Amino acid sequence: MTVGWPGSVADGRVWNNSILKKELETKYLANIPSIPVATRHPTSNEMQYEQIPPFILIDSAYPSTKHTVPTFKTTECRRNPLVKQLNRKLSSIRYCIEQAFGICKNRFRVFNRPLECAKDDVKQATKLITAIFTLHNFLLDEESDDDIEDEDLDCQDDERNEGEIDAADQDDQDFSTRDILLRHSRWLMDD
Repeated sequence: MTVGWPGSVADGRVWNNSILKKELETKYLANIPSIPVATRHPTSNEMQYEQIPPFILIDSAYPSTKHTVPTFKTTECRRNPLVKQLNRKLSSIRYCIEQAFGICKNRFRVFNRPLECAKDDVKQATKLITAIFTLHNFLLDEESDDDIEDEDLDCQDDERNEGEIDAADQDDQDFSTRDILLRHSRWLMDD
C-alpha cells in the first residue's frame, strides 16, 4: 500500500514512483514466464504468435504498459465492439478490487470526506489510513462476501480519472500488453 501522496497527484504518477511498481517489475513479474498465444490472422489466415507477459489489471487512470493493463475508456468501447467485449471481461475481473475499496469506504466513513490535518500531522494521517486498511483486511478475512451485489460492468468511466495520464507516465509506450490481449481477444473470450 502506498500512502502519503497528496490527493491532487495523478494516480499514474503515484504508481510510477511506488516501490510496489519497481518490486513487481524487477523481482516478481520479471520471473514469471509469459503465456504464448496463437490466433489466425483475419484476412491472411496465417497463424500469429505472441507472448502475453504477466500483468496487473488497473483502471483507466493508469498507463498501458508491458506489465499494466488498464480497462478501456467509454470512447474506445463505443468505437469497437471487440474492445467493449474485452473491456467487460477485464472489468469483471477487476471488480473485486473496486468492491474492497467500496466496502472499506462504507465501513469507515472517515473516507467519505477529505481528511483534515495540519501540515505537521500528515504522518498521522498516513498512519490512520494504513491502520484502517489493515483493520479492513483483517475484517474481510473474518467475514463472508455472499451478500455482495453485482453491478453493470460495461465501459464505465471514473470521471475523476479522465485525462490524468501524463506523457511522462507512459513509460513503456512501444509495448502494450493490452494491445496483445485485444489482438487475441477471440481466444480470451472462450469460456
